[in-house]
Amino acid sequence: MILAVCLLIFTMPALVAQEPNSNNLDSNPEWYIDKPIAGVRFEGLQSVNQNDISAIYTPYLNRPYSADILAELQRRLYALDYFDEIVVLAEDASGGQQSSVRLVFQVIENPVVERVLFEGNLRIADNILRDETLLKAGDVVTNAKIKNDRETLRQLYISRGFPLVKITERVEESSVANRKNIVFEIAEGDQSLVREILFEGNNNVTDITLAAVMKTKAQSLFDRGELGETLLEQDKIIIEEYYQDLGYIDAQVRDIIRESELDTEGARIYYTLQVIIDEGEQYTFGGVEFSGNQIYSEAELRNELRMQPGEVLNVRRFESDFQRVANLYYDNGYIFNGINRREIRDDTDNSIRYVIEIIERDRAHIDNIVLRGNTKTKDNVILRELPFEEGEVFSAAKVREGILNLFNLQYFNNVIPETPQGSSEGLMDLIINVEEGQTADIRFGLAFGGNSEFPVSLQLGWQDRNFLGEGYTFGADVELAFVSQQLALTFVEPWLLNEPWSLRVDFGLNRTNISGIPQDILHPIFPDNDADA
Repeated sequence: MILAVCLLIFTMPALVAQEPNSNNLDSNPEWYIDKPIAGVRFEGLQSVNQNDISAIYTPYLNRPYSADILAELQRRLYALDYFDEIVVLAEDASGGQQSSVRLVFQVIENPVVERVLFEGNLRIADNILRDETLLKAGDVVTNAKIKNDRETLRQLYISRGFPLVKITERVEESSVANRKNIVFEIAEGDQSLVREILFEGNNNVTDITLAAVMKTKAQSLFDRGELGETLLEQDKIIIEEYYQDLGYIDAQVRDIIRESELDTEGARIYYTLQVIIDEGEQYTFGGVEFSGNQIYSEAELRNELRMQPGEVLNVRRFESDFQRVANLYYDNGYIFNGINRREIRDDTDNSIRYVIEIIERDRAHIDNIVLRGNTKTKDNVILRELPFEEGEVFSAAKVREGILNLFNLQYFNNVIPETPQGSSEGLMDLIINVEEGQTADIRFGLAFGGNSEFPVSLQLGWQDRNFLGEGYTFGADVELAFVSQQLALTFVEPWLLNEPWSLRVDFGLNRTNISGIPQDILHPIFPDNDADA
């Protein structure tokens, strides 16, 4: 029974009691104060899925109700930009005992997108722009998504050589109730194109080589030559990194000078770019010294190095060597270690050696493994794919292996680990955030031929790779024809007796008309005697 009603958050973030009627067991209009929140229910959801907002209210379950909690919860729901209005009711969740409360959110959703339209786009087609936008037909219209799409489109135009593009948006009524059209008005401006790229100061690397490594290209038969500011900034870094790989670790792109020519008829601006480079001196690799290492010997650490003294210094190769040394510690649980490098130059022979300074600390252990985002997949299905348990030494290598195992299941679109501090020093919590994807497939087809009376057969197939969230594979295939019908069922258990052994069961049913007489033939197919590992 509904016992109380809440005003909107913008007026008063508290439940306001209705007058009790004769059926109420308690005349106290504020019985719900300090009662545990046993559940949350939404009324009025049409386009929004409650599972998509469960992360907002789940942390409040089982907490004692208060006006502050209600205000905080409403603020978080409004911040989603999904709802135009939210009214909250308190409902007795204890069967008339009034010992716990269920919050009922009566919502009016924001409008839904009918179509996303573009005006003024002469150089970039609608389908390209639509692929870039976050808003799609059927999505809830939110100001945040509209602003994000406007900026995304602006960046797309800038990358295509339209630095002066201006984009505004408007929301129009649709012919369908509670639906809106989102219209982006685009003033493209002149397009910037690269006619030629010249280089100055490159005494040891040819123009052709530098032009090849750059992402910005001059206009040619194979390239449109679009000038994008972001791309040009990236090219500065790319050129400097290329020189650093050749031992010129102080190389710099000092400037990029532009000369422009306006083509008024084509609304284009053609640029000649002159890249000014200061190469500096070339250095060789002088070797590595270690300090502070007690857990691993110098020989064990040197075994992780690939570069040899006397070689031309390749900065990226040395970074890889340094990371291998760090990973030797991290993969074996020493994730709290401090590992730094110090550069020492010798200008007499243009060599650079490094000192890797290590501060060793105790191994970290896993305090808690926390799973988030798995609304369908059971916890045990995820945990069995992780090659570690709570209490074990924290190993970065095992974490990477576990994440790869979860991706290989093909249940999740994304898997993101977090490693916050645990309950005490030396302990780490491991939070596995998963984004579940679609695991069910449906197939449909028509086949022609094979029967002179009615030569058409219908084929249907369905399979779920994560059936019931238990990791089972379950599928059904049906073929319906005039003279025969077939049904095939498949079941796969990938973990038999909690071990990574698979069990497969196939079952088939075939019904055929012969000479006008129906005959049912059952074909059970039993699993093989040997289970697959």
